[in-house]
Amino acid sequence: MVPRGPAAANVPDREVNLRYLPQILGVQLMSTISQVRVDLAEFAADPTGMLDRLIETRQTVVVERDGEAIAVVRPVPPRKQTSRRQIGERDRDALRAAFGGWEDVDTDRLVADVYADRRADDRPPVEL
Repeated sequence: MVPRGPAAANVPDREVNLRYLPQILGVQLMSTISQVRVDLAEFAADPTGMLDRLIETRQTVVVERDGEAIAVVRPVPPRKQTSRRQIGERDRDALRAAFGGWEDVDTDRLVADVYADRRADDRPPVEL
C-alpha cells in the first residue's frame, strides 16, 4: 500500500516503502542471496571444504557441469531462539505424583475397547 495524502509527504519514494517487505514477510528474495558458482569437479575435489565455506559465509553454492546448473546447496536457515520455560520443583512434584496413576487399569481390556470403538458402526458417515 502506497501512502497518499499528508502521509505521503513523509515517504521519499515508493522504493523505500517496499525495501523492508521481505523482512516483514520473513522471506529472503533470490536477488539478495549471495551465490557462488562452482564447477562439479571443484566441488567433488573438496566437498567438506566447500560445505565448511558455505556454513561460514552463509552463501548459496550453485554446482555446475558444462556451464549448466545441476545442484544448489544452501545453508540451513538459522533456528529461531525460543524461550523455554524452566522446569521447577512444582513441575517435578506433579510428575512424580502421576507415576503409577494407571496402575489399576487393565491395559489389555483398554486396548480391546479402543479397537472395538474404532470398528463400531454407530457413527454417522463422513461427507466430504
